[in-house]
Order: sequence, then structure tokens, then C-alpha cells
Amino acid sequence: MPSQYFQRFQDSFLGDPFDAWHDGLDKEALLMLEGEEREEAERLLLQLLERGGDSRAAVGLGLLKSNKAEATLKENLNATGGSTRVAVAQALWSIVGHKPSAAVLIDTLRNHSFFGARIDAARALKGVKTRESKEALIYALNDEDVVVRATAADSLLEMHGIDNPIPYFHPLSEKASAMDATERALGIAELKKAIGWKK
Repeated sequence: MPSQYFQRFQDSFLGDPFDAWHDGLDKEALLMLEGEEREEAERLLLQLLERGGDSRAAVGLGLLKSNKAEATLKENLNATGGSTRVAVAQALWSIVGHKPSAAVLIDTLRNHSFFGARIDAARALKGVKTRESKEALIYALNDEDVVVRATAADSLLEMHGIDNPIPYFHPLSEKASAMDATERALGIAELKKAIGWKK
């Protein structure tokens, strides 16, 4: 009989995509799997990845750090777009530190027309601790979308070990993403100082 974690994994990663989007992926359940259940989850996610078009597969395989997924993820990196491409790039970075994946995340954050993809890229880049990723996140502090700006700020703070005391955006992220340009400039300056950013 499957464990409660395996059932939760199936519901979240293999069930209704709308529910997964609405409720968020149950990453904890996947990470709690052990032994045969972990192997079966990897197998099912690999099948989902091979069918294409579902970012949940890439997210799950990245969490599992699945070396078996590397080749298919690389094939999908340029065959997908938007948030799915971000998930593939993030998984490849997590599994093997694939440098072209970091470039995809940076390009998405800087240039993608859809704000949702830019938000996903800003969130993913917190795990890519390179000078280039930090520069891209600094650049995104002046994005036209307030949530992109706040997400980029949160990623920079988390990257530098600055904990968020509240459930939503860090108070410093709120300042650095303010609607008023003058207030935002002051907030960005304060954030750069907090993370020790030097041009």
C-alpha cells in the first residue's frame, strides 16, 4: 500500500494541473519518499517529462536531482518556452550546474514578454549564485511589473542569507519594488547595501 507521501506526490505532480497551480506543488511529499517509492516517483516523472509540456516533471526531477533526467532535460531546454523552460533550466542547474541553463534563466528575466515567466526566472535565480545572476536580479529591480521587482529583491536577499520575517515579501523587497520611483530608488540603494553589492 502506498505511503501517504506517495499519494500526496501523485495528487500534486501527476494529478490535475490546475490544482497544482492553484495550491502549489507538494514538494515536501516528494522529498519524503524513500527507497522503491522514490524510484517509482522518478520513473513516473521521467515519463511525464518525455511527454513534454508539463513543468511539474522538471520541477520534481530537479528536486530529486535525477541524473537519469539530464539528457531529456537538455533536449527540452530549447524546445519549450516560458515557465516550462524556466523549470527545465532550474532543474538542469540543480542537477549538474549546467551553465547554459543559467543563461536561459537570465535571458528570461531580462527579456521575456510575459511577467509570469519573469517572476519564475527571478525566483529560480536565487539558486544560481553567480555574478551574472546577481546582476540580472539587480536589473530586474526596475522591471515594469511590481511582482517581478519584489521577487527579484527577495531572491537577492535570500541568496545573501537575509531571512524574511514575514510570510509575503521581505519589508526591504517592498521598499525596493515601490510604485513611487523615488521611494524605489531609495529602497534599491538600501537593498544593495544590505547585500554588500558593489558594481
